[in-house]
Amino acid sequence: MPTNKKVFVSIYCKIYTDNFSEEMVNRMTTGDEIYEFLLKDAGQSFDESCNLIPGDCNLFYLGCCQKFGCIQLDDEVWSWSFGESSFDTVEAFVSNLYQEKLISGVQFHTLMRGGGSIICI
Repeated sequence: MPTNKKVFVSIYCKIYTDNFSEEMVNRMTTGDEIYEFLLKDAGQSFDESCNLIPGDCNLFYLGCCQKFGCIQLDDEVWSWSFGESSFDTVEAFVSNLYQEKLISGVQFHTLMRGGGSIICI
């Protein structure tokens, strides 16, 4: 069962011209807030008519961005450089959230499935 315990987190990756949300950069937050952020629509996918295509969650960009990024949970840091992003990194972070009892089993499995959205598979 997740707690309301707050932990230090910093979640960031470089996409396009710095369009990734900075909502979770260098802040104290709960596991539920991290979970919601990871599943939140990043607002980066558009169709040929420039209409927003929903379902491109933040979690997706952490695992497949072509540029650099960093995820920090308290003292544990996962970072990558150009072309090195990986869902293995995201998996390690999500596993730590669960091991620290910051997210529930249901939340853990939802994140490990990629959020269940069309793009986050």
